[in-house]
Amino acid sequence: MKNFGGLGFSFVSEPDMGQLTVKLEFPTYYNINQTELRVKEIESRINDIPELKSVFTTIGKVDGIIGQSSEGVYLAQIILVFTDKDKRKLTLDDIQNILRPKLTNIPDCIISVNVPSPVGGSGSELELEFSGEDLKMIDDFAVKLKEHLDNESGFKDVDVSVRQGKPKLRIIPNRAVLSDLKIAPVNFGLSLRGNLEGITAGVFKKGDRSYDIVVKYSEEEGKKQISQFLFPGESGKPVTLETLGKIEEQISPVQITRKDKQRISKLFSNLDNKPLGIAAQDISKIISEKMKLPQGYNYKFSGMYERMDESQREIGEAGITAMVLLILSLAAILESYKQPLIILLTLPLMIPGIYWGLHLQGYSISIFVSMAVVMLIGIVVNNAILIIEDYNFFIRKGMPKGFAMTKAAVNQMRPIIMITLAAVLGMLPLASSRGIGCEFRNDIGVASVGGILISGILTMIVIPLAFNLAVKKTKKSK
Repeated sequence: MKNFGGLGFSFVSEPDMGQLTVKLEFPTYYNINQTELRVKEIESRINDIPELKSVFTTIGKVDGIIGQSSEGVYLAQIILVFTDKDKRKLTLDDIQNILRPKLTNIPDCIISVNVPSPVGGSGSELELEFSGEDLKMIDDFAVKLKEHLDNESGFKDVDVSVRQGKPKLRIIPNRAVLSDLKIAPVNFGLSLRGNLEGITAGVFKKGDRSYDIVVKYSEEEGKKQISQFLFPGESGKPVTLETLGKIEEQISPVQITRKDKQRISKLFSNLDNKPLGIAAQDISKIISEKMKLPQGYNYKFSGMYERMDESQREIGEAGITAMVLLILSLAAILESYKQPLIILLTLPLMIPGIYWGLHLQGYSISIFVSMAVVMLIGIVVNNAILIIEDYNFFIRKGMPKGFAMTKAAVNQMRPIIMITLAAVLGMLPLASSRGIGCEFRNDIGVASVGGILISGILTMIVIPLAFNLAVKKTKKSK
């Protein structure tokens, strides 16, 4: 996706809803009590943030975007609620600049600060997926890319889905011994499960409720006891587990994520005043220049970028459809195919206004700006239509073509100025509003004001010049 002169593309402007979400991830071996103690420690660090109204903490579950969530007793999130935007002096960016230093140097904790999404939940602004067969290789790719982004400006809270594995015990049955003892491997597995989890021996009913009666060993901490689990042997003599199988200690992944029938490893990052489209381009450049992926291994941007890309393509198709319908309508009304093409010259004239308006205000091209551009296709041509209509009137009166076009442009100058000023003044409240939720409207207003204003000025100059040049070339060719 192109930068469009450095503006870049984004999904939607980030709204100020007066909330921040602090996501906490502790080591996987933490129990809920340890997590609770650490969360209280972090809460004490951030209770004195200015404009803070309330704090809501959840342990064991972290919300993602659009209903997605992660669960585990080692996870926690803190939702910070601040004074409404129109009642506080600090912006969310200012508050984040105060909050982030307070969350540094916290051991054994992965922390990210996110702005809640307008569609619900909160997640990283940029997500990338490496896919391939070997889980270790794609994990290495994600970790290596994270190291590169840690040294790049514009990226913050860079994280990967790679986590230290959890220890597990793998028990391999000794089939020869089991055969001699006439124990089926499946029965061996069921007995082992009974030793660890217990076996439901019956049901106790009391009133309307039923309770399972589970028979199991008394719970003891430690893995050494497993090798001494007893199993029935010959003549009722018990045998230990280490006699019937081999015990191996291994490290297993915390989770294996799959998508489209392939294993994936993910990278997450928030952006620091960098449009999403430009950030994706920078990452693609790093991967192509510094990380050469073997055949069969790929990467793909997902999450917000995927939705943005899809939305921009659909809006682009809508824009092309609008131009085709505009040409057909003008050709039918004007009874000419040449004049509609001259009128369409006004469409590129709005681009400088849109660009400089967004550039001066620091906005990128969101899907709402793209929708505004499609809307302007039907607006900016009106000025040229007025000039062409007046030109046709003078031609019917017998005036020469060049003089008729010049006179039409002069006659329509006042109406064009009035129409342009009316449209610009009507859009100014949209561009300059500062209330709650204004982020969704400001960039549309700025793009519309810039596009209409510059297009209205240039139309009165470009259309007569283009027409006169076309007339001169026609005369020379004759």
